[in-house]
Amino acid sequence: MLDRDGHTLRATYNGATVQSLIGLLAPTDHAYILKNLSVLNAHNNTLSGFMELKGRVAAISVSQIAPANPYRNPPKAAPTYLMVVKPLNDSLLNQISQTSGLRGLRLAKESARLENSVAVHATDGRIIGVMAWDYEMAGNLVVIMVCLVLMPILGGLSWIVLVASARTRATWIDLCASEARALHMAHHDTLTGLPNRLAFLNALTERMMENGQSIILYFDLDGFKEINDSLGHEAGDSVLRETARRVMEMLGNQHLLARLGGDEFAILMGEDSLSTRADDVASALLSSLVEPFVIAGMAHRIGASIGIARGSLDIDAQEVVRRADVAMYTAKSSGKGRAHWYSNAMDEGRTLRSEIEAELRQALRQGDIKVAYQPIVRSDSHAIICVEALARWTSPTRGVIGPDVFIPIAEQSGLIIELGQHVLREACLAVKDWNIDLAVNISPIQFRHPGLVADILFVLKETGFSASRLELEITEGSLIENSAVAQSMISALREEGIRISLDDFGTGYASIGYLRKFQLDKIKIDKSFTDRIERDRETAMITTAIIALGSALNLPITAEGVETADQAAMLRIAGCRQFQGWLFGKPLFADALEAAFFSKTAAASRLDHDRLRLHQAEI
Repeated sequence: MLDRDGHTLRATYNGATVQSLIGLLAPTDHAYILKNLSVLNAHNNTLSGFMELKGRVAAISVSQIAPANPYRNPPKAAPTYLMVVKPLNDSLLNQISQTSGLRGLRLAKESARLENSVAVHATDGRIIGVMAWDYEMAGNLVVIMVCLVLMPILGGLSWIVLVASARTRATWIDLCASEARALHMAHHDTLTGLPNRLAFLNALTERMMENGQSIILYFDLDGFKEINDSLGHEAGDSVLRETARRVMEMLGNQHLLARLGGDEFAILMGEDSLSTRADDVASALLSSLVEPFVIAGMAHRIGASIGIARGSLDIDAQEVVRRADVAMYTAKSSGKGRAHWYSNAMDEGRTLRSEIEAELRQALRQGDIKVAYQPIVRSDSHAIICVEALARWTSPTRGVIGPDVFIPIAEQSGLIIELGQHVLREACLAVKDWNIDLAVNISPIQFRHPGLVADILFVLKETGFSASRLELEITEGSLIENSAVAQSMISALREEGIRISLDDFGTGYASIGYLRKFQLDKIKIDKSFTDRIERDRETAMITTAIIALGSALNLPITAEGVETADQAAMLRIAGCRQFQGWLFGKPLFADALEAAFFSKTAAASRLDHDRLRLHQAEI
């Protein structure tokens, strides 16, 4: 099989695959075929005749490959040709001799000039052999007989070539189409149609080789996992396709967008891109995702966290992507919905986080995470009505590690589910006999976990703790990130008798509509308001308004961070009925708290400031 320039595409000789068959021909025959390929077309013209193949005489026929079905319209491509070669060996000559009656038909050299013979001419007119036979007929009749014999053979050979050419053409087209499909699938994402990780890495490598540098943006979707887990994979696929559409529309043809896997995407900036241009693209990307995603008739807000990294010749494409990934997780841990450039310090911080994560995992296995309890008291009598459970960790190698350090690491690593279960179980066992309520923080990651309700009910049953005494504290972000999921989760928990408290109210974007929509049981005023209530008139007015709002909605209000008597007095006058803060008790471990404030038979307990000072252990 030849291309239009005469180069061999595929060849076999005596049943074995060879690199080239046309190269075995005599130079003049080779040149003849190359010269006349251009005059052949798909519907007629066959180039045939006798030529020399490795010093032997052979019949050769060349035709352009064409479809068997004349109505088939194959894709336009460069023409290909099929060349069939049949050496005139003894076997073929014996067959011709038997069918023609020419006894002793044989090939002889030109020098052996025999009376009963006919010359075999090559394409350039050279005599390349003599076909001779034993005398039985007159010369002219013999020549006629030989022609009658050879012509059907060559005609049949041409017919075989045409049929084979047609079938080979169709097969070749199908193979090319299949190869093209396989190549496309190997380099593209089937869901979005975008280039995949392999194609992106190839393009990034090529860009760095050509220009010596590159800039990529690596991003994933904030809130995607929750939608995928709660609404199903079809909803998740819909979000991914819509994300690809929006970002492609924003980018145009200047940059390459690829889906690397899951909800992770990457953008390879155009050749003329600068750092400022990358920042512009990152800003435009975030804006393109602001519009809510409508899934099953419900609006869901999904954002993105973006990492930006620069490539150069001293690092490979995999390292560039890794750096952008590190920067992306830094953006995510900094609050999501933002972009960060990679820096070497990020790797150092990531190494530390990895070490702490490993130690935290071991601490959970060994039960080294302890639980402390901070009292929540009535504003009038200072009687303890509830305690908030708080995780505490003292590492044997690093000392005390604050929750502001290990809680985010637990969330990022997925350990937050196990940590939450551990804290809830320990707290239920400790508070069970204290005759007060228990408040436990639920992180946004926990709150979006589909198994949250089942996990909580399992612990309550395991410990014998009443659901009516349990209060779960959630943040405003848990409500806003995915309101449909949040509403479903709150309804399921309240049906079991568990109360829901909105923590750190006033620091986010929760509106009155959210308070009414989700049927919350309590509001906790963030300690930043309490801290400024004495010295900032505007803060005092806002705090009073929040307390009035809670009263209007029949929601109890707890003020966090109460540390002075003046703060307590102002909050009490404003109508706040519950206080939490160091003025009434710092977090204590269970044994210290019980020894200081509770008796085993008391139905209620009162705070004693003197005993607090004696027994209080700061944690």
